[in-house]
Amino acid sequence: MKNYFCALCFLVSFCFLVSFVGAANIKVMTQNQYIGADLTPLFAAPDEAAFNAALVNALQTVAANRPADRMRALADDIAKERPALVGLQEVYQFQCSGPGCSDPSIASAFVDYLQLTVNALDGTYQEVATVVNLNIPGPGIPFKINGADAVLSVVDRDVILARSDIEAIPVDYTVFQGVGVCLKSSGDGCNYSLVPEAPTPLGSIDVERGFVAVDATIDGKNYRFVTTHLEVQQPDPTNPLSQVFQSAQAAELLQILLNTTPLNRSLVVIGDMNSDPTESDIAGPLPLPAPFNSGIVTPYHQFVEAGFTDIWELRPGNPPGDTCCQAEDLSNRRSALDQRIDMIFSLEVPTKVKKVRVVGDKASDKTSPPGVRLWPSDHASLTGELQFQLLTAQK
Repeated sequence: MKNYFCALCFLVSFCFLVSFVGAANIKVMTQNQYIGADLTPLFAAPDEAAFNAALVNALQTVAANRPADRMRALADDIAKERPALVGLQEVYQFQCSGPGCSDPSIASAFVDYLQLTVNALDGTYQEVATVVNLNIPGPGIPFKINGADAVLSVVDRDVILARSDIEAIPVDYTVFQGVGVCLKSSGDGCNYSLVPEAPTPLGSIDVERGFVAVDATIDGKNYRFVTTHLEVQQPDPTNPLSQVFQSAQAAELLQILLNTTPLNRSLVVIGDMNSDPTESDIAGPLPLPAPFNSGIVTPYHQFVEAGFTDIWELRPGNPPGDTCCQAEDLSNRRSALDQRIDMIFSLEVPTKVKKVRVVGDKASDKTSPPGVRLWPSDHASLTGELQFQLLTAQK
């Protein structure tokens, strides 16, 4: 009985110290803009001639997929949903120099997806934080098309957009409490320590991935908002153990976020996790360095085990929520989405979620004529409104 009254006294005291003062709402969106082509043939090319042919074909596919039209369609989805914060992945910029760049089969590929997106949003959103991932600047990759020389430069980024009425400040992960936590600083964010190398006849390319975060106060509540794009499940399809790359990246991300996020900020992580809830872990022992010799845990399972809530799971009913993937050329008549790999995770459990839905998966979302109507991306976007209880301390 004494213990009961002690517990009751503590509860009453807590109620005097802290009280509920209402609810705070934040709407977020994750959107993979899609490079516009499958790059696998590039890394399978046995010699320079085959590599050149694969590169030209990839650029022709990117151009045929009309990136300017697609970015406008993706921007329309953002404008309709009006999230406070948006995480973008595969935000590419293609640049070209040399006479071959003007070849009509590839000329429309050389655009900046970020600039096209911001322009289409017409001042309603602004870029507030960017991490640079794959980066092939000058002198770039030389190639020939129809006998003409050209040099290609490519940049891949993950970007956070904020609605124009939201103030969002990039999080500096280079130093936390005097200790460096970001081993590979890039732009406003970090690249992961472990990334695969893609061999080509012109030399190996590090396929960088990363994450970036902002702090923002929305509807009276403090947030840390993070976006990332983890490695594909098996970057080497012939080796199941190549799944270790995305697992290591997720582990690194979680370690940094859980050890550096202030207690007064609610942590929301969104992005293309390349990890479906149905995928299985790989049990050990494995011929891998520690700690992965004991097994490989998928990114999705790591987040759940770390205490994060998968916001899609809070929706009523049991809708599939698939967000990937349409055909490479985006021309498939019916949606082919069959994987749920784009996620919204929250460390604090929301009191309510509203309007959690897949966006861009309907035929009406395709690009407008002229030309064949295309899906805006090989991914659909995911958006949701999270509601949290606001607390205030009483004197």
